[in-house]
Amino acid sequence: MRRACGIFMMMLPLCLSCGTTPSIVLPVETEFLIVNTSSRWYVTMGLRPDTASEGSAFDFQSKLIAPGALLRERFINIFPETGGCPNRFDIRVHLYKRLNEDLPIGLDDMEEVAPTPVASAELLDILACEVVVASSYTIVLRDSEEGEGILKFAQELDGEQDGTFTGNTLEPLNPLPDLLENASLSGRVVMADGTGLEGVGVLLRTRVRRGDNDPACCNINSGGPTDVEDATACCYDAPIAIVTTDAAGNFSFDRPPGAYWVEVFADDLLFRPVAVTVESPIDNITFIAEVSP
Repeated sequence: MRRACGIFMMMLPLCLSCGTTPSIVLPVETEFLIVNTSSRWYVTMGLRPDTASEGSAFDFQSKLIAPGALLRERFINIFPETGGCPNRFDIRVHLYKRLNEDLPIGLDDMEEVAPTPVASAELLDILACEVVVASSYTIVLRDSEEGEGILKFAQELDGEQDGTFTGNTLEPLNPLPDLLENASLSGRVVMADGTGLEGVGVLLRTRVRRGDNDPACCNINSGGPTDVEDATACCYDAPIAIVTTDAAGNFSFDRPPGAYWVEVFADDLLFRPVAVTVESPIDNITFIAEVSP
C-alpha cells in the first residue's frame, strides 16, 4: 500500500469558464515523540524510513534520553524524502543502566550510564502513516525487568508489532551518544495579590509507566492525580529534585524535557493547586498561596 505524503492536487473536470480553482491538500508534517516512562533505563533510538534497504545505516540517532524525559523531532527533518511522515520505519534501540542510582535522575554532575546496554534490538517495519497520517506519533519506553525492553507505539495494530525485546542483539554504540540537553521548567509561588513568597519548597517527580493497566492519571492531559499519595501510587516516581523559592517567589529546575509532577509545600500555608502535571519546557507555572486557618 502506498500513501502520498507530499503535496497533491484533486482532479477536477476541465472548465475554463467556470472559474474553479483546484483544491490543494497540504501534507501533514508529523512530529514524533520518544517518551521514556521507565524509572531505570536511559534510552537511545536510531530511526530509518521504510524506503531504506535492510542493513543500511540509521541516519538518525537520538541522544541519551533520561528516565522521565522525552525527545521531540519532526520526521521531515530527518526523513525529507518521505514528505513529512514515513509509511513505516525501522528502530534501533539501546537501553543503558544508570550507575549512580542514589543521584537524582537527569543531567546531574557525575550521572553516568553503563557502557554496555542492558538490552538492544532492531525492530523493523513499524507502522506509521500507512495507518493514518497524524500530526504526532509517539514511541513510549516502559518500565521492564533487566535484560528486557518494552516499547509502545502510538499507531500499533494488533499483532503487527508488540515492541517487546530481550537480550543484546546489537553492538554497543561507539561513541555513546551525548545526554539529552536540559530544558527550562520554572514558575512562581505568590499570594492572591501577586506578592511572591520566599522559602516555599517545590519538588519534582518524573512520570513512569509500569504496564497497560496503569490508571487514567498516567495521561498527562488528564490533569493527573489529586494528591501526592495518589501520584506515587499511580504514575509518578519518588522526588528527583527539591528547590526553594527566591525572594520574588520564583523557582526553576534545569532538567531534560519531559513529563513531570510539580508540587509545593510549606508550613501554615495552603496552595491552589497543590500540584500540577506539566510537560517541559515550561516557564509559567503558578501556585497561589494563602495562610492556613
